[in-house]
Amino acid sequence: MDGRRRERRQWNPNCPGLSNDDKALYTHFATTVMPRLVRPNCPSVYSDQSHILRLAQEFSPLMAIMIAIAALDLGDDVLAMQHYLDSLRSLQDCIIDAPGTGNEDGLLATTICLCVFEVRSFLSYLHHNLCVHQG
Repeated sequence: MDGRRRERRQWNPNCPGLSNDDKALYTHFATTVMPRLVRPNCPSVYSDQSHILRLAQEFSPLMAIMIAIAALDLGDDVLAMQHYLDSLRSLQDCIIDAPGTGNEDGLLATTICLCVFEVRSFLSYLHHNLCVHQG
């Protein structure tokens, strides 16, 4: 452990400042998408994702990319791209405004989720083009 205290809190989908639609997408990410990102038979210590879900409530770029992934998962590519771009802008602002101020967990988690989004988008693009050209 890095010396910072880690609180064990339950995931709470009631995030202040989010629209009801965004809360629904965050809930979809937490309950449907996130479990698919973790290896199914891994030890339970690795399947507890409450830290990253709580972190998203404190780090806006992470929340935005989680919502983007959920929108993509539900097939709303336009909304997904809007939140993806929001995440990138917000991440840039966080890096410029507060370099090295203890937001390393948020930066790492956001970077990983950005990669998940980009891979998922690319696979969706490939699937769409293969289906269109084969059909």
